[in-house]
Amino acid sequence: MLQLLQANTMTTLVDVFCARSRDIGADPLIPTTVLVQNYGMGQWLKFQTAERAGIAANIQCQLPADFIWQVYQWLLPQEGLQGAGFFNREQLTWQLLHWLEPQQARLREPVFAPLNHYLSGTGDPQLRCYQLSAQIADLFDQYLVYRPDWISQWEAEPIQTSSQTSSQTSSQTSRQHSWQPALWRLLRASSTEAHRADLHQQLLQLLAGLDERPVRLPKRLAIFGLSALPPIHLATFQALGQWLDVDIYFLNPCAHYWGDI
Repeated sequence: MLQLLQANTMTTLVDVFCARSRDIGADPLIPTTVLVQNYGMGQWLKFQTAERAGIAANIQCQLPADFIWQVYQWLLPQEGLQGAGFFNREQLTWQLLHWLEPQQARLREPVFAPLNHYLSGTGDPQLRCYQLSAQIADLFDQYLVYRPDWISQWEAEPIQTSSQTSSQTSSQTSRQHSWQPALWRLLRASSTEAHRADLHQQLLQLLAGLDERPVRLPKRLAIFGLSALPPIHLATFQALGQWLDVDIYFLNPCAHYWGDI
């Protein structure tokens, strides 16, 4: 079950976290999985817990994206996911560096003219190519999390020839840069590995059709102090909430004391 626990101060959230941990009688030998915004928040939570309970042990803090990737590895073994994967931001940077090299014939197509214009600028050409690759990799990484519908649309569109590319664009593509879908399709064609947008859909379908909780999943999951969640992450936690307790400790700024409401 997914449950939202909110307060107007972080210290109150810690009090609720500690009280709930005592109430459910969690096995001290089983790690408590807590998803945090950053590892500094995880360390702060452990210190605060130790001050209240006298000890803080077996609290396993993870970033939401890392935990969800681990769930993909547990529940989708057929994908053979190893490490961060082909579509990880760092891996994408090096793949893009290969495609953006000036000698690549595909890069001379009209749709890639803006990229060629930038790469032909002054300065170290290799440095410009690497910096551009890193920026595009970061952009595609954000699309996979926040705009998976764009990625799906790009992959559903047929690969166009040079003449078609310059004259035919969808209304969605026209709102973006036309080279982005073309470059993404080049990347997608170079790997059969599923990316996070694909894995997300597979996971939701799997969880909806299960008859019992997978043994690899923890019995309880806490999400502490996150200021925001991408829609696909929230949908994942909602689906997981059918099979385990998911507690979201959310800081809700308010001038009033929540205990009086």
